[in-house]
Amino acid sequence: MNNLIRLSTLSLAVALTACGGGGSDGPAPAPAPAAATQDVTIQFAAVAGPSNTAVACGSTITGLGSTPTDAQLNDLRFYLTNVQLIDDKGTTVPVTLASNEWQYTSGADTVTLIDLENAQGACSSEGTAATNAVIKGKVPPGNYVSIKATLGVPEKLSHSDVMAAPAPLDIMALGWSWQTGRKFAKIELNPVGGVTTPSGGGTSVVTTYNLHLASTDCSGKNDGNDTCAKKNLAQIGLALNPATQQVAIDIAELFGTTDIRTNQGGAVGCMSASSDLDCPTVFAKAGLDLATGVPSASAQTIFRAIAK
Repeated sequence: MNNLIRLSTLSLAVALTACGGGGSDGPAPAPAPAAATQDVTIQFAAVAGPSNTAVACGSTITGLGSTPTDAQLNDLRFYLTNVQLIDDKGTTVPVTLASNEWQYTSGADTVTLIDLENAQGACSSEGTAATNAVIKGKVPPGNYVSIKATLGVPEKLSHSDVMAAPAPLDIMALGWSWQTGRKFAKIELNPVGGVTTPSGGGTSVVTTYNLHLASTDCSGKNDGNDTCAKKNLAQIGLALNPATQQVAIDIAELFGTTDIRTNQGGAVGCMSASSDLDCPTVFAKAGLDLATGVPSASAQTIFRAIAK
């Protein structure tokens, strides 16, 4: 009898299963397919002038500045934020960054460090042997013809403890203790003959002319909640085919209207202060209004597309 009951129960269970019984609504729907993407690599290079002469640590760059002067690189690093590509239909899409030591994603913000120094020659003072000349990520399939990006670091990511920050925000040479936050760009030159600078009622000669671009007039506790009156976030927009072209930073253009042999006063070179007499020329090249810290009516001229 017991065996008969068990067999009857089993038969009922099989019948219910076959008919979709037992409370089931049928097989679970298949998961939606992941959105299609394609890999993208945006390459960068340092050049000088319209001939696109390659710039590298340990090599002399000829004829720089408003009074043409030979110089060598002392440093060349900069952060780019929230890179976007525009396709041939006018659609703008963010680049989803690959995860590596040069790229960081936090919520909707992405940051990449482009490092074009290699610790050779004069770059050995604060440089590193490791370099990075690319942004790597994914975008939806498409034919991309333009790029947009911000030169800088988002405020909430910029103002944090360098020692505790994730890469690439953990570079001590790109921290800025007196302003807190990060140096968005650290571009330094050693001109032949040095830099003449006011000193104690006279003048002295120092080795390096500095461009340190960053936010200024900042307040807070360096905990991600700081605010800066002058954000100094330059905007980059270029026609670019990532498959055949790369983004060049033109050092000759950047310092083209600046006398890199002479410091006008205060910190040597431009440290982004609105009162710094060395800053108006380089800020104009970056497309920034020095007085307000916002993009000016004139677009930047430092970055341009060249063939790979």
